[in-house]
Amino acid sequence: MGYAIIRFLKICSYIVWMITTLIGTVMFYNLAGIEWEPHVTTYSDSVVVDVAIVYKGFFFDLNFTIEVRLYDKYNHTLASGIGSKVLKPGESKSVMLVIWVNTTKVDHGIVDIRVYQLKWGMELIGMDFSYVV
Repeated sequence: MGYAIIRFLKICSYIVWMITTLIGTVMFYNLAGIEWEPHVTTYSDSVVVDVAIVYKGFFFDLNFTIEVRLYDKYNHTLASGIGSKVLKPGESKSVMLVIWVNTTKVDHGIVDIRVYQLKWGMELIGMDFSYVV
């Protein structure tokens, strides 16, 4: 009787291990299936950032958030903008930010990108990127 219980628990642990491995593989595959293409247009009074996003994953939704902060030469924040989209598997969307600022005063900027997979409204796993421009 005791041997049967141990065997049953061993089989259950293998099943849990297989399911966990499968879900982890799907999550990392989904993160590898993301493409984005940023386009920046500068005017005298504004900066327009348009990011085209393609999500080739499956099973999990994707939350794509971009934040742009512009600084002067003294590192004071001149303006910022944030945009976010939730994509279903196989979808393509675009995030557009219009940041009103006197572009002659802009010295540099920081772009933060957050990409997280969602299931039942919870962020499961993702990546954060930060670029100085």
